[in-house]
Amino acid sequence: EMIDPFNQDAAGSLGLSLSSFSKIAAGLKHKHYPRGHIVFRAGDVGDAMYFINSGKVEIQTKKGQLIHILRHGDFFGEGSLLEAGDRRFSTAKCATPV
Repeated sequence: EMIDPFNQDAAGSLGLSLSSFSKIAAGLKHKHYPRGHIVFRAGDVGDAMYFINSGKVEIQTKKGQLIHILRHGDFFGEGSLLEAGDRRFSTAKCATPV
């Protein structure tokens, strides 16, 4: 089911409704990955985004060049969710246990 986070309420204001937020929160899964684990590779079809609760994740180019290091509170993978079938532009690799 697609959730439109920008739906208008009866008063005409935009925002995430409690119902939509509850549906999103219910779909979250807590996962642990070891150091060195590849969360996804450049070119993979994207079907999820990730929120970092602890640890560090390296974002790399297709050739393995480091672009950025993400930490607690950061998120990644959202870009490939914009349209069905979108592919990942980068690789996400755990620099520490995550």
